Amino acid sequence: VVNRYIPVIGIVEPGTDVIVAAKNVEPVEIPRSWLDETTDYRAVEVESDLFEGFGIWPGTKVIFEVGAEPDTDDIVVIQLRDRLSIMTVKMRIADEGNLILQGGGRSAPVIYVNREDEATILGVVRQFVSSFRDVKRAKRYSVQEESP
Repeated sequence: VVNRYIPVIGIVEPGTDVIVAAKNVEPVEIPRSWLDETTDYRAVEVESDLFEGFGIWPGTKVIFEVGAEPDTDDIVVIQLRDRLSIMTVKMRIADEGNLILQGGGRSAPVIYVNREDEATILGVVRQFVSSFRDVKRAKRYSVQEESP
């Protein structure tokens, strides 16, 4: 068997930055050589354009390593209270376990996550899977939105 199948846990629908649970979504098929064979990965399908600042275009499948410890500038899948989203780590505060995270979206909010918060980093993004068609479609949509 040449390929590996990564299960999709959720979808970010257009106009939002929240991951919603997905059922009956086809897994992401990738070559086995792309990722460590002994590591557990999951995927999120992004249909929203709110993560373009992170280089995540609509139609992209984001593959993350479950349970990985993030470093500064890593993109993570995070559960913050009852909300699941994708954010980037702007800063780790040494010896305290606290993080400063930046969300997607046009306002790009900065969030300080105290280790006492109900926040769990589900994993660190290791791979994006998309096609040139996805990028072209995303560009076309953003140009249409800007037109009067």
